[in-house]
Amino acid sequence: MRFQSIVPVIARNFENRHRLLTGSLLLILQLIVLSAGCRRDLPTEEQQILPGDGVRLVSNWQYRWGDSPLSPTGKFAWLHPYTAGADEAQNNEWKHLPFPDQPPGRNGQTFVWQRVEIPPGQWKDPAVYIYSVDTIFEAYIDGQRIYRYGRLEPDERQFEGWPFHIISLPSDPSGHYLYLRIYSDYSDIGIYYNVVLDDRADLIEWILLESVDLLVISGSLIVIGLFSFLHFIRTRESFTHLSFSIVCLAEGYRALADSHYPQYIYGNMLLWHYTSWVVLFFFIPSVLVFFYTIYSGREKVFMGWLVRIQIPISIIYLVYLFFDIEGTMQSVPFRLLAIFYIIAIAFFEARRAIRGNIDARIILIGFSLYGLNATAVMLMDLGILPDLRWNTHWSLFAFVCSLGFVVIRRYGMMREENVRFAVVTRELETARHLHQSLLPADPPEIEGLDLAVLYVSQASLGGDYYDFFRLDRKRVGATIADVSGHGLPAALGVSMAKIAFSEHTSLADRPERFLESTRVSLVVKLQRQFITAGALYIDTDSGIFRYASAGHPPLALLHASGDLEWIRPRGHLIAALPFRGYRMIERPFDPGDRIVMYTDGMSECRNAEGEFYSARRMAETIRRAPKGAEKCAHYIMDDLRKWSREVFFEDDVALIVAERLPCAAEDESGEEH
Repeated sequence: MRFQSIVPVIARNFENRHRLLTGSLLLILQLIVLSAGCRRDLPTEEQQILPGDGVRLVSNWQYRWGDSPLSPTGKFAWLHPYTAGADEAQNNEWKHLPFPDQPPGRNGQTFVWQRVEIPPGQWKDPAVYIYSVDTIFEAYIDGQRIYRYGRLEPDERQFEGWPFHIISLPSDPSGHYLYLRIYSDYSDIGIYYNVVLDDRADLIEWILLESVDLLVISGSLIVIGLFSFLHFIRTRESFTHLSFSIVCLAEGYRALADSHYPQYIYGNMLLWHYTSWVVLFFFIPSVLVFFYTIYSGREKVFMGWLVRIQIPISIIYLVYLFFDIEGTMQSVPFRLLAIFYIIAIAFFEARRAIRGNIDARIILIGFSLYGLNATAVMLMDLGILPDLRWNTHWSLFAFVCSLGFVVIRRYGMMREENVRFAVVTRELETARHLHQSLLPADPPEIEGLDLAVLYVSQASLGGDYYDFFRLDRKRVGATIADVSGHGLPAALGVSMAKIAFSEHTSLADRPERFLESTRVSLVVKLQRQFITAGALYIDTDSGIFRYASAGHPPLALLHASGDLEWIRPRGHLIAALPFRGYRMIERPFDPGDRIVMYTDGMSECRNAEGEFYSARRMAETIRRAPKGAEKCAHYIMDDLRKWSREVFFEDDVALIVAERLPCAAEDESGEEH
């Protein structure tokens, strides 16, 4: 009753925790939606209303392939004209660029010049923000270099990363051209994504607000990942939590690295690029491990092979990354393998969802968004689709949230199972104590008889029972029984059997009547259970034993001559079945003879190959066993363990050994001789 009252309380606690974590995820989603609303949508130069407003420079971009020759004065010839409308002949060499597309017709060129006319406006501290440039460049206005990122000298060109750029302009740049001399041996070349003109202070504010959604995504995932990781460290309950925590921490870091904030923390963007890609090569196998932990059957086997394949691939790419980061970023095999993973996971999740798996349906909602987005981005990287400047952080966050809901759901189910298991374990412990209290500690001392008993309980507790009834100093009765079932029902059955056997100890010298009377007492109380039993009576004064069986395994009688006989008297098990009576068998029990009684836990014990402990092996073991009842019992049990190669057996094993000792007269004659 006490355990039953604990279950609802613990279940409610876990239900409250489940609701808290679910509500936290929903709150994070709301914060991200609100953070997206913090962005300030700027007009283009054609939509500008007030002359001091920030504008996106979109319409007036021009480009020119190759590198400018130097003029007699040592300056680049293409820097003329300085202002729009001057030197039309020079302007004819420039082509219109539909920004933000890449300049068309590259044909292996590594240099491109781009320029844009600064629109009219009134700014106190004008500056231009550029999201990214592939890959190194210089900026000029009025023939003067005003900004430089990387070194363009032939022997000093190298990849420097993709930071954002804020280029300060002269106080009145209206109508002047801003020239960009750009070098790239990368697959892309030129300005990437976004260019904004505004006062420097306003630009910084706009930049911070522009990435606030990535900051919220990053912070949320890192907090969730740390919580999940600490939970795994504390409980060590499931590798699902460990893989989920790595997925969250990895994507949280990558979202932070792709935002504008790291550049304010540490300006060397190569460090952020390197670490972001290192984290990516941990992220991918962690996702695969997550699915491996929740899969079963063929899906688990297949996902296990993907994990084994991806781990060495990640190691190879990690090594390659530090030799050629640009080559790693442009790797075609890496993208094709990632697309294959997306297709495989989508297939398995769709298949599980069709079968009614709730976890798969939850995951499929987030993964469908991420899978389509990631596949499209990789096809853009491969040049199969036009570059739409997409990123995967939003869709990946949706995917991670779906994984989070599954982790929370599985955690709640697991904890409920643990509560049930704890209750069952306590019940089993109670049943174990009850069971042990019903068994005699030691067999009685009988003249001319050596008695020993050995009992090995399985982990989940069975229903084996034995008892001895000392009638006088030379007569004893022994009973061995096996109640069907395990756990508390079996223990209760054993207690009923003990009471019934104890009521009829006066009939111990007639085993068949003893079993019949016990059956009458028990059969009305047994419902779906049944009992097998063997009743033994030994009289050392008369030198005989009697045995009756109620469906119990046969008794082994080893004669002093070495012959072994199996005693199988007729008799049905004790159950609510038609009764046909029990038969008693009486045999001489001479000095040196040995009797072995056991429960079916021994005869039905199987080894790793599925073979039963046969009667032939048992007979040979009984023959080889040393003299002495206790030594014999331990020898038989050790052989059973050696054969099964198990510490715990599939069922309880009870073993009674009785050896007839030589009489006193024989001992004295042997000593005189």
